[in-house]
Amino acid sequence: MRASTLFLFIALAGTVIPLKAFVNWLMEYGVHPVLFWQHLTATPLSVFAWLDVFIPIRTGVYPLSSPLRVNYQAF
Repeated sequence: MRASTLFLFIALAGTVIPLKAFVNWLMEYGVHPVLFWQHLTATPLSVFAWLDVFIPIRTGVYPLSSPLRVNYQAF
């Protein structure tokens, strides 16, 4: 398996799996921002998980904007 195929598979899985969970939540509860926020902050683990996602995005600490980014050639 080529590396580009593997990266594509990982990217698709990383998109589809969380979206499936979110769509299931929407189907069960509908569009309800207050309830959504309550569920996001219901446990310390869920707060940790969302901060783990939010902080790198907010601060720009992710591979595409890293000053140490390596320019990879296409496979």
